[in-house]
Amino acid sequence: MDQEFNGEKEQGAVHKAENAYWADKTKDVSYVNHLHFKGDKKWESCVVVVRGTMKFQEFSIMIKAGNKIIAYEEFSLLENEIKVLERSIGKAECIDVTGQLKSDGFFTAGGSIYVTCTYDPQGQYKSSTATWETDTDNRSSIDNLFLDDNQLWDKCEIYIEGHKDKSTGCLFTLISNGEIHKNGMVDWMELYDTESVTYTFEIKQKVSLIVAGYISNISFSGAGARITLTGYYQ
Repeated sequence: MDQEFNGEKEQGAVHKAENAYWADKTKDVSYVNHLHFKGDKKWESCVVVVRGTMKFQEFSIMIKAGNKIIAYEEFSLLENEIKVLERSIGKAECIDVTGQLKSDGFFTAGGSIYVTCTYDPQGQYKSSTATWETDTDNRSSIDNLFLDDNQLWDKCEIYIEGHKDKSTGCLFTLISNGEIHKNGMVDWMELYDTESVTYTFEIKQKVSLIVAGYISNISFSGAGARITLTGYYQ
């Protein structure tokens, strides 16, 4: 028998959804943040609704699934004008919606972003998480960011988000079972304000996972970041 989803019939299974919301105003540039969906579910689709809230504003919006960019658009919106971006996913991997809200240099820009990601509730991963966070005026080493070898990790994600009004350089390495992961040496990156990035690594072993590295100040404002290591298992 067909089952219903949001008032419409769909063959097979009932899908569920998670939502995230972001809004801000700026006379310069504001970085989209906190629109991160963990890779513990088989996401079916991602719908991003962007709305202008002031007279005029410019946006750059990127949707990333796992390590792959699946959408990137630049556009302008007037007050209450809406732009919708929708992409199919079909995989159990993290989803990140990032970008910028920019003014024209004269007037205040404003915008809101509402994201809905649907998923198949069957076959979800379990997860364990460790987090490290600090501010610094110079350099600070990443400390005690690890997961024990008490699970057979299918994969892991490292999510990094800069702090408000900070300019942060970051360099890190993923170590699994005491050795550098084959893809675990991540190049130097720079995060301005609350910019964020997620890295996904396949593990398929019962090993310890450690993130080693540092963040560094790259401007007069100081550096700050929150780094989250999440391991996924069945």
